[in-house]
Amino acid sequence: MTDVNRLDRLCRYCRPGNVLDGMPRTNAFLMRASEKYLSVNVLPGDLEVEAGLARINKILGAKEYDTSPNGKFAVFSAGRMISYVRELGNVDIRIECRPSSDDPTHAGIVLAGRHDANARDRLTRTMARAMATFFRKNPDSIYPVR
Repeated sequence: MTDVNRLDRLCRYCRPGNVLDGMPRTNAFLMRASEKYLSVNVLPGDLEVEAGLARINKILGAKEYDTSPNGKFAVFSAGRMISYVRELGNVDIRIECRPSSDDPTHAGIVLAGRHDANARDRLTRTMARAMATFFRKNPDSIYPVR
């Protein structure tokens, strides 16, 4: 089984309302209280980034998850993001495979360890801020939806 935490290319689709001046805002990486993880997708390793994103976009469309041409894909290395969130926000995260029959690329970012609701909310917000900061510092990791 693939260790997702070592994968070089994952992505998160960011809706247009969560993008400002071409960059994902913090709320693009927030988990809702009812969610156990932040959905991401594993880019196919046999394709270049843009072709992989086109495949992910097709998979999302088949699931009736509408993407917009005004949205963005945030692409990242699992290990680099895990380290960055730990260093910047002092939050430990991990990435888990969560494939389904209609989306074999689906994965999720989860908080490591157990937390009460208040701690989970605080840690989730810290994680989201760290991820948004990562992409502001790495604008070449943001791709348009095609």
